[in-house]
Amino acid sequence: MSGFATYFLPCTMHAQSDNNNVSVRLQIELHDGMVYNVEPKDDATIVEDLCIKLLRQYFPKMGPAAVQLFGLASIDKKQTPKMLWVNPCITMEELKKQILNSPTASAKNVYFLRIRFVPGRKFLQHLPILGQEVLKYLYLQCKDDFVKSRLSEIYEQDIENEAKARGYAVLSIVIASKMENKDCAEILSKQKLDAFLPSHLNVRFWRRVRLKKNMRTKTKEFLSQHKNTSLDELWLGYIKDVLNEVQSYGVERYEAKQVSGSHRPIQITLDVQQHEENGNTPFKGLFIHDEFFSSIDDFRSIHITPNHAEQKKVTWNVHLDRSNGCPEVLSFDSKTVAESFVSGISGYYRLITDYYMNPSQQMELPSLQEINRLKCHGPIDTNTAVQKLKTKYLSDEYYILKQSILEFDQFAILFCNAGQTRKRVISRQNNKYFLEGESELKFENINSIIKYMADVRALLPKHPVKVKPQQEPVDVLRKLYVQEIIPDGDEEAAISNQRKKPCLILPEEIKIGDLIEKGSFTEVLVCDLDSGTLHAAKRLRQTSTDQMFRCYEHFQNAAQQLMRMEDPKFFVRVYGLVLTMPPVLVMEKAQYGSLASFFKKRQSNQPIKPFHLLNAASQMAQGMLYLSENQLVHGNLCCRNLLVFRYEIDDILVKISDPGMVSLLNNLDLLNPQNRHRLLFLAPELYQGNFQRVIPKMTLQSDVFAFGTTLWEMFAFGQNPAETPQFKNLNNMQILQEMAQRRLDPPPMLNTQSEWKKKVRDLMSLCWRPCEDRPAPNLLLRDLRAQVADYEPHGENGYSSIKRDFDDTIPNLGREGNTVPDLISSTQEFQPQRQFPTFNPPLNASLDPPMVFKSSLATTNTEPSGVIIYNRSLPELPLDFKYIISSRRLQISYKKLGSGHYGVVKEGMLFASQDDRSNPQKIAAKELKGDFQNVIDSEEFKEEAVLMSKLEHDNVVKFLGISDNMLILEYVEKGALNMYLRKFRKQNNYLPRWKLIQMISDVAQGMAYLASMRVIHCDLAGRNVLLTDKLVAKITDFGLAKILQQDKDYYTRSTNKELPLMWCSPESIANRKFTTKGDIWSYGILVWEVFTHAEPPILCSNFSKEGYKTLCEGERLKKTWYCPKEVYQFMEKCWEFEPDERPDFNQACQKCREFTEIFPEPKDGLNKSSHHQEPLPPVPPVPKLDIEPMENDLDPQTSTLLPATGSGVKPPSQPGLQPSEDLKYMINTNLIKLDDEVIGKGHFGFVKRGTYSPKGKEVSIAAKVFLKSHSKVIEADMVKEVNILGTLDNLHIVKFYGFIKKPDLMMIMEYVENGSLKNYLDQTRVSGGRVPDSRLIAIAIDIAKGMEYLTDIKVFHCDLAARNILLTKDYAAKIADFGLSKLMTGDKDYYMRKGQEVIPLNWCAPEVIQQTKYSSKTDVWSFGVVLWECFSQGQIPNLSKVTEELRKITYYRLEKGVRLQRPQDCDEEVYGLMMKCWEWEASKRPPFSQIFVQCLKLQEMLGKDS
Repeated sequence: MSGFATYFLPCTMHAQSDNNNVSVRLQIELHDGMVYNVEPKDDATIVEDLCIKLLRQYFPKMGPAAVQLFGLASIDKKQTPKMLWVNPCITMEELKKQILNSPTASAKNVYFLRIRFVPGRKFLQHLPILGQEVLKYLYLQCKDDFVKSRLSEIYEQDIENEAKARGYAVLSIVIASKMENKDCAEILSKQKLDAFLPSHLNVRFWRRVRLKKNMRTKTKEFLSQHKNTSLDELWLGYIKDVLNEVQSYGVERYEAKQVSGSHRPIQITLDVQQHEENGNTPFKGLFIHDEFFSSIDDFRSIHITPNHAEQKKVTWNVHLDRSNGCPEVLSFDSKTVAESFVSGISGYYRLITDYYMNPSQQMELPSLQEINRLKCHGPIDTNTAVQKLKTKYLSDEYYILKQSILEFDQFAILFCNAGQTRKRVISRQNNKYFLEGESELKFENINSIIKYMADVRALLPKHPVKVKPQQEPVDVLRKLYVQEIIPDGDEEAAISNQRKKPCLILPEEIKIGDLIEKGSFTEVLVCDLDSGTLHAAKRLRQTSTDQMFRCYEHFQNAAQQLMRMEDPKFFVRVYGLVLTMPPVLVMEKAQYGSLASFFKKRQSNQPIKPFHLLNAASQMAQGMLYLSENQLVHGNLCCRNLLVFRYEIDDILVKISDPGMVSLLNNLDLLNPQNRHRLLFLAPELYQGNFQRVIPKMTLQSDVFAFGTTLWEMFAFGQNPAETPQFKNLNNMQILQEMAQRRLDPPPMLNTQSEWKKKVRDLMSLCWRPCEDRPAPNLLLRDLRAQVADYEPHGENGYSSIKRDFDDTIPNLGREGNTVPDLISSTQEFQPQRQFPTFNPPLNASLDPPMVFKSSLATTNTEPSGVIIYNRSLPELPLDFKYIISSRRLQISYKKLGSGHYGVVKEGMLFASQDDRSNPQKIAAKELKGDFQNVIDSEEFKEEAVLMSKLEHDNVVKFLGISDNMLILEYVEKGALNMYLRKFRKQNNYLPRWKLIQMISDVAQGMAYLASMRVIHCDLAGRNVLLTDKLVAKITDFGLAKILQQDKDYYTRSTNKELPLMWCSPESIANRKFTTKGDIWSYGILVWEVFTHAEPPILCSNFSKEGYKTLCEGERLKKTWYCPKEVYQFMEKCWEFEPDERPDFNQACQKCREFTEIFPEPKDGLNKSSHHQEPLPPVPPVPKLDIEPMENDLDPQTSTLLPATGSGVKPPSQPGLQPSEDLKYMINTNLIKLDDEVIGKGHFGFVKRGTYSPKGKEVSIAAKVFLKSHSKVIEADMVKEVNILGTLDNLHIVKFYGFIKKPDLMMIMEYVENGSLKNYLDQTRVSGGRVPDSRLIAIAIDIAKGMEYLTDIKVFHCDLAARNILLTKDYAAKIADFGLSKLMTGDKDYYMRKGQEVIPLNWCAPEVIQQTKYSSKTDVWSFGVVLWECFSQGQIPNLSKVTEELRKITYYRLEKGVRLQRPQDCDEEVYGLMMKCWEWEASKRPPFSQIFVQCLKLQEMLGKDS
């Protein structure tokens, strides 16, 4: 059967059941037409073995490197995804069970052996390195997909051009003739067109003969033109064409749900094809909803766990842990889809990042296990191996063992002998090994061959050292996906030296405070820099001068070592050195000190759970991975050198500190008492045969050994292993001798038999293996993250299969060793519920008593043992990125501004960045109580944050963002309105009525704004209104608020929610139905509070029982002596029983205006407040709105809300403090292709032409590329330009597409063919020509029309000039360059620009020159100058040749009436229009609407441009 031209036989899996004996017949099709039948007795036990067996059998020249690209897939257009990949690690029996249990199983289940990891289009030229047959197979696969119409079925793309499709057929025929060594005519005569063309492109019989004849002709022509073209080149050409036409070829798409999100389906794309234009990995990897999520390199571990949250079915969660962002959990409906997704990421990770580790422990391939067992390099290039030996391992004692690229069962050993690099080939046959050329000598294993080569052949030294593979890819495979960039050696060294250079701090800049911890040689104290931020200062203890000098060098070594550990995520940050005696190392301060001391000193409300320990261990492993990647060693890992920066009930943050005086300790005898505490942390190879002195050269392997002991120390809660009963009574020598014979016994809490404890014990044992067999840090991290994933709950009520094991009670030992109560148990399980008094509403009302709050995200399931399963999902980001504030930019004080049921409010500072601590902004941080790591773990706080992010009004507290478990709000100086007024009442002092009316009018304006935004507050009260230092009232606390749907004007709240009863309207109490008319009732209560100076609004003694009845009987709060009659009458209207009879907030604003007229603010300055009351603007109509209150701070006795939970301050506006720019205009870099040619240059960068392909449609663009040296300086200005350009949509405005921040800062705009008007005029003038007046006036009309549009939407250009006007191919004008523009809001018609030193002087109006004051009339002046430029044929508009004090001289000349002279040959009417634009008084200049009309008249006079 011809492998090329034959139809594929389907891969079928027949399931037959006979008396419970199930047999599955499995057929797998290769892309050469071969079909393989898998028999029950087949020795292929897992899928990977099966794939390798088939490839070795049918493609014997397909080597170990090429098989890494393959996978086994089923294709079904009814399933999602349409191509599903089989887990390569499952057994054949498991695969057959999946077939039988599949709901879509049938008699015909198609499986294909395919190249899964298709190389990038740019890198296909490297594919032949893996052998000719892999190139052939990829060609056959692409051809089959084209002919069988799988391109459209799988990738939803096809070769639609019929002529091009027939061109593919011609190329296939030519290739077939070369493969089968036959003439093309013979190929066409023997095979049907169906073998080369898809069925939908085949023609009917009567046209087919003619088509075949035509194709014979074309094939002859093609062959004559490509006589010398090799078969490899033809294959490669066909593949490249298919990949260019179907750009998603090889891209995998899945559908899942984010566990922490809205549970809506999301689209996931695994793609290293479409995003390859940039060459490197940051834009290749995983995308969620087409937004870049993570590169392949950044994945650290992937783990699959079952989720039993849904009763009907089990879903499968995939935990993605990455180095560049928060972990993510994705939920898949089936295990097979989850495994397909994970195996894809794992495969790419091994090909691109680290060949020797699979990020998913559950998919560790047997072939990978064999490589790691042999400590053998993969199929790397021989030159790479030689280079590795020459550059890193200079001694002859080293050798490298590697796999062959092209041959299975073949290895190569490379070594140095007599100064020369040599290579010997080792072959394997029938599980025996032999050297090439010496096949008569068979060996049991490779180690025996190494010993033979050393002892007998003397090719290797007596004790050769094998170079183990590091965390690295295989070069020949990585080249298929990534373009390697080799950094300049000198530049890299310079950067490295600069990075390690310490920062020196002057002694007078630091103030030393209290002692934190003290060691044998050093002490740590609190210190304060001039920035006002507390740090930690580490210095030598001042014992004796001799000891200090002896320790000085070792202290410097420790400081330098910590400075090399640069990543602040994993290591304590160093701020600098103080060169005093003793020297001081200034570091960031850990809140809880070292982990060892935290274990001893933690409070009773700080329990330690397995999650804490595993998380701390994984963070330590991440730090070790960083050390490994940067070829660094710590040398003294232990709990004393892990610092605790954050502790939460379900989270902990630790960082690795400096190694301390380890170099000093290494010079002491191991028998010295100073070394006792570290004996069991030292790897045996460091002191073998020498107890007198430690070998000073620590290694990564010795760090791994110490990691295992530190893990033991963690699970022993800080107990040093040398102090355990096993070693306590032994001296140092005896301990070392004991350790030579055995290892540490497990700590007590790991003694019991459970799955997770066994895994932790096994991990420790791996770390204590002999040096060569210890795991690398990336493996430690992967396994620990898998443990954390197993521990974390999945979904709202689901948990993993080993979740119950993880909830063993851990003894929590306090300072004196007493048991510390479990906070979760004490607060969730055993805390008595609060009881609320109930009352009986009338018959037409329904009211359930308020229920105690229980978060839906913090459900607890009590096991029979009494242990609580605490479910927590990973946080989502429901807000714009600009509202996510890094905790490193915050400094929160312990000063409480308020507290309530949900949290406390603390004072704090917000900095511009984590490095820039100048000009901090004062803020209020609303911190969650309870078991929440992040705001978005709490539904209530999350809703409040999302709602507040949509609000912006002078009388609403400004929301700045979220950070961890805090809402960050503006700081409002005077605090809560009720507390402020109460202070005056207690002093028997009352504020003047006009001040009180100003306060209630502020609240009315804020509530009217909320109503216009369809927001109901539901908890309006004096405690939830804050006052600034000028007594401006601001509404806060939106915990009960709700945004209404568009089709509803009410909201009914569920019955288990607490209500602020004494502020609630009758319908809210009875039916729990809330509207804006309910808010107006509460507003009436607030006004009553204001005029009573915060007396409690008590209507009856037991409001919870009798309140509703009292309201129904018409009883209301009584008028007090200080309340004006007019104000109380308005209150009574707010308290009408029927909601429709109450006023709305529009009317409330109007009433406040009337009150202001009755009680005006004094003009004599007596009792006058600094509060500035501007006229109340008209308020839009308020719709009827309803909403239900959420749980809040309800007093259980009075059913009233507790006092307000805090406040916040609004500081002066500081642009540098904005969290980040809006990302809605960010463009995916991979949709942009730029030409090499630069079409324009400037001071800050250059412009290139290119294409942009949004939604598959390609458009021409111009990319404004900013130089990296200037990008940070101009980024803020560029963002302003982006925000303005994004609002513009006009034919005469350059279309703006968006911007890019990486790899370079760019603005993407439409490409305008003829460039700038300035260049066009200059080129025409220099060449001796002249632009006709008719064309010039047409250009002026376009500019005037564009400027009229900008004026209408209140945008000032501020830099209108010929250089900023672009011309299309038809010479239509488009306005560009909005760098100085300003989008105006409010009632202002001008803009004052501060700090602008450089202005385009010759284009500026007088008010701009003198005051930097811009308006639409200043743009009119600039338009006149542009008109002058046009009719002067591009001359520069200079008013003065004087360069000194040019700005003042220009202003003086303009003031005296000097203007630009009429250009030569310029019509008087045109010049007259210019002079009108240059009127001294801005108000006399014509608007652009008049200028446009005037230009049209001029066009009638001058003629239209042809």
